[in-house]
Amino acid sequence: MDGDDRAGGLTRRRRWPWVVLVLAVVVAVVVAVLFLANDREPEAAPQPADPEVVTLPVPTPTIDPIDVEPGTRFFESLPRTVLEYALTESTADQAAVASGAVEAYRLVLGDGGTTEVVVLASQWRDADAAGAAFDELLAAEAAAAGIPVDQVGTPTGSADDAAAGEQTQDPAAPTEEPTEPAAPTEPTLEQGPVEVDGTQVGRYLLVTRPDGSGTVHWTNGTALLRLDGPATAVRDVYAAFPL
Repeated sequence: MDGDDRAGGLTRRRRWPWVVLVLAVVVAVVVAVLFLANDREPEAAPQPADPEVVTLPVPTPTIDPIDVEPGTRFFESLPRTVLEYALTESTADQAAVASGAVEAYRLVLGDGGTTEVVVLASQWRDADAAGAAFDELLAAEAAAAGIPVDQVGTPTGSADDAAAGEQTQDPAAPTEEPTEPAAPTEPTLEQGPVEVDGTQVGRYLLVTRPDGSGTVHWTNGTALLRLDGPATAVRDVYAAFPL
């Protein structure tokens, strides 16, 4: 019995080195796997896809333009449709002719609903005459708005005025919450050049009124044109007008 016990104990003692060796190998493998996993470069984050550009379709009229008799080359150059608006009325503008225009017309463009844009289009003997007529309209619009002509299109106030206001403010005074700007009570005027293919061919004047109406005057060579209607509609029609 003693001999068997000693033999069994010897066998168990001989197994321990192998067990330790196996455990060491397992630990080494685990450490290697963890090291390789941590050492692996992180996968690059997927690049966001480029935003898709959505182009809205250009509005088109829901009504047909009225038929008009053929006219001069200038009259035929005036559009019968612009965006969702179609010609509903066409008459001669005798007042513009009396003021010196060679020919002039009054067109009404409607959307088939309640929105209308009135076009006054006149042809002058040369670009200087059209420019002089534009200057008269500019002076009249500026006077109606109470703005000096040489300040039309310039912002009110300046950076120097704003800086002076910041310097005189008491730092210890409580900060006031920003307030919404008051609705304009007078017409606002904006002017600038009219360009075709990078070349200036005239000037424009945009008038926006507190009641939501608007007017655009502009020249293009010997032509002087005017749009009247809702301010948003006038802007859109002016931007799309082919003349």
